[in-house]
Amino acid sequence: MALHTHAPNAIILWANDAQFPPGTRIEFPEVRSRMLLWCRGGRGTVTVNGDKHVLTAGDFLFMPWRHHIRYVADAGVDWYLGGVHVVPDHRRGVDVRFRVQHTPEDRKPWYRFHGDAALPGFETVLSGRLEHAESLQHLTDYIVAWFRRPTRNEASARALAGVLLDELEDVAGTLAAPYGCLPANLKRMMSHVPAHLHEPVAIASLADIAHCSPSTVSRLFRRYLGISPGQWIMKQKMEHASTLLATTTLRVAQVGRRVGIDDPYYFSKAFKKYRQVTALKYRQMSGGV
Repeated sequence: MALHTHAPNAIILWANDAQFPPGTRIEFPEVRSRMLLWCRGGRGTVTVNGDKHVLTAGDFLFMPWRHHIRYVADAGVDWYLGGVHVVPDHRRGVDVRFRVQHTPEDRKPWYRFHGDAALPGFETVLSGRLEHAESLQHLTDYIVAWFRRPTRNEASARALAGVLLDELEDVAGTLAAPYGCLPANLKRMMSHVPAHLHEPVAIASLADIAHCSPSTVSRLFRRYLGISPGQWIMKQKMEHASTLLATTTLRVAQVGRRVGIDDPYYFSKAFKKYRQVTALKYRQMSGGV
């Protein structure tokens, strides 16, 4: 029996790892699944229903039903991705085929038993970082390993789907918890930033995401959060840097690059301003290695 109350007939029909050589371009016009996609290494761009997402190691996306997707790997480095395809409503009592429809023209008979289900909170793409969702990361690794088995059974595939959807619901709730009843366009911007801390985040790019002007971006942040967009973004970067310093052996300069600050001097200065101690001192105080 599936565990997720909103999708009692959910099932996972495919899960795998994939390696994209530099410059690879692949496009699927209509994927009939709720796909969880994450990056294991390298860098590339995933365009989902017209919205672009840059994926580097640790980024993940959970996509809506019947999504149009395009993969473009960056030049110069292989891009490693993992994916799990969930069909929220697969009729019981019919033969289960572990395959996923990727084009409207693919009309194999068993696809008529597949469908979507209402999943509150997942109307659009959910994005985040696996390091902020440790249990989700372990679960996805297990699901991919399970699908490498030579034989699969329906009961396990349904049980895994329920557990995965429950986990994603928890992750979505965690991401939304600090936001309260904020305007939808502000929520979109706040959801975008944590997944892109490794790169500069321009006000203009936030304006594109929120479908508003740069001045409106500034007004929304100041009205509802009490600080400027730049200050809020820097806070997210410094919080993530603090976590990396406390839990990894990365050098200070490497931590800076992980939060999109390539200049070691500027990162050290910004971190000390935020924490009132140097990065090395913070690592010692937090018991980091």
